[in-house]
Amino acid sequence: MQDRLRPSSVHRFELPGGKSAAIAGESPVILHYPCCGFASFWNRFITLEHVYAGGRETWWGKEAIILSPFHPDARDVVRRRDVVAARAFYRRRYVISDDACINALLNNDVCCRILEPARLLNAVD
Repeated sequence: MQDRLRPSSVHRFELPGGKSAAIAGESPVILHYPCCGFASFWNRFITLEHVYAGGRETWWGKEAIILSPFHPDARDVVRRRDVVAARAFYRRRYVISDDACINALLNNDVCCRILEPARLLNAVD
């Protein structure tokens, strides 16, 4: 394991010396931490407001294909700047808090707990 490895985006890591790299393994797992906590969720959708020009999702000037209403719904609740409503939305739609659901996802190998990234990041900060 590379010491001082830091995420530089949701798809890449920053190595010592400022180099950026994608890392692949023998047994790939989707690691995606788009919103680690409510503050991250709020900041993500504040930052992405330019993506939703004219009420439509666009990426690099092209209209995005929307497979789920989550992003437009999150955009709309954050756009109103109502932190209480946004926090309720986040808890209801983003956080999996039902223990039975969590256990079913873990027991059926749909999800797994990988604690190493948190341990490494806590050691660095």
